[in-house]
Amino acid sequence: MERSGANYEQLAYTWQGSDLLLSVTVQANASKDGWIRQQGGRWMVKIRAAALENRANQRLVHFLAEQFSVRQRHVILEQGARSRHKRLRVIAPRQLPSVLSIQLPNAS
Repeated sequence: MERSGANYEQLAYTWQGSDLLLSVTVQANASKDGWIRQQGGRWMVKIRAAALENRANQRLVHFLAEQFSVRQRHVILEQGARSRHKRLRVIAPRQLPSVLSIQLPNAS
């Protein structure tokens, strides 16, 4: 299920080799961290941290690292540092959260 190019922005996720590329919308100042739902081709992620001084982005990276069983340095915010809409790269995720129904890429 490898996809790339201009369509990536409309997709909730795509694979680039062994890296998972995600499009998410963040809701900061939530009561707890978690996945909400898919909306308009993106997953909504609730984050406890405030959207001040990069706190929500840092907490998002921490949350995604836990969810995909990778180190925080393997979650890269590629676009949207100052926006609710974000594109992130998870380098070689070791686990896929079942709530997201992500399919593994086809073996080449």
